[in-house]
Amino acid sequence: MTFKEQIQQGIPSILPNPKPYETEINHAPKRKEILSDEEKNSL
Repeated sequence: MTFKEQIQQGIPSILPNPKPYETEINHAPKRKEILSDEEKNSL
């Protein structure tokens, strides 16, 4: 079955089980350093 055919079928009625949440891994996204040193020190 091609990808196009799979997409046209839609969401299946039975979904796979979710992966277990790994607590040892940091799941937060990396954030840009956008504050100046003055702004960081004023917090």
